[in-house]
This record gives sequence, C-alpha cells and structure tokens, in this order.
Amino acid sequence: AAQRPAAEASQRAARATLPGRPFVTPVRDAARFWPAEAEHQNFARRNPVRYGGYTRFCGRDARLREVWGA
Repeated sequence: AAQRPAAEASQRAARATLPGRPFVTPVRDAARFWPAEAEHQNFARRNPVRYGGYTRFCGRDARLREVWGA
C-alpha cells in the first residue's frame, strides 16, 4: 500500500511519455511472491554464453530499438 502512490505516479508519467499509445500495465496490490529456484538466480552472470546467445537471437534488442529508438 505504501508503494501505490509512487507506482501510480510512475504510470501517469509513462502514459504522458507515450501519448496516443496503449498503456495497459496495471497497478495491483502485492500478492504472494514465490522466489525462483537457485538454478535461475543470476543466470546471465553464471551462463554468459547462453545468455548472450539468447539476447542475440530473441529479437529483444531490435524490438527495443523499434519502440524507443537508438
């Protein structure tokens, strides 16, 4: 509850930055959190080659450039 005002302010700022574009990320109350298993923690640091291949071929970088520009 203490973070809701900051989250809503951030949401308003994001909407102002992207006028006329859909913004659908909801602000929700906190729910039960399940941490990932140890094998998933720090994956990029522990598996730099696998993570590098993933980021190179998943298309994320191209999509970020498409959305946000260079």
